[in-house]
Amino acid sequence: MPVPAPFVDPGTDPQGYVDRYNSDAAYRDWFDSNYPEYPSIYAAVGLPEPVPPAVPPAVPPAVPPAVPPSSQSFTSGMFAFEFGSLGSGPGHLMAPRNVAFGPGGFMAVADTGNHRVQVFNPDGTFAFALGLRGEGPGEFYWPEGLAFGPGGLLAVADMGNNRVQVFRLQ
Repeated sequence: MPVPAPFVDPGTDPQGYVDRYNSDAAYRDWFDSNYPEYPSIYAAVGLPEPVPPAVPPAVPPAVPPAVPPSSQSFTSGMFAFEFGSLGSGPGHLMAPRNVAFGPGGFMAVADTGNHRVQVFNPDGTFAFALGLRGEGPGEFYWPEGLAFGPGGLLAVADMGNNRVQVFRLQ
């Protein structure tokens, strides 16, 4: 495996290839399809892999918060049910990364490998999906984080596109 890859122009700053890969879905698809022997765009252009910044450990509060007497406490757990299976059709998942429970018991799943968010009914049956792979509004590239907000809002951390998208569920 030659480094840099054959498509790299030695007179071009290699960071430009990385920036284009991270911002241009068509270029990313072209690279991923034509150069699978390279583990990343960084390896293909001869740059070192980035090292994520160290995350400092969370500091626990000095005094744990008091538990209101009306709150429910748990001492054990029993399997309730499961849903989903490997695939790309409705209700099928590929590398699910996060689940958020919303109003009425609906569950949103970051179906990261399929570049979408799927919403399931409280019993685990498929309700609907949001998004597809891309860069535009309502499109995702590796969605991961999910949070429900007031008024039926669902926030999605779209990791590959470096943004958060907010949807109003109806």
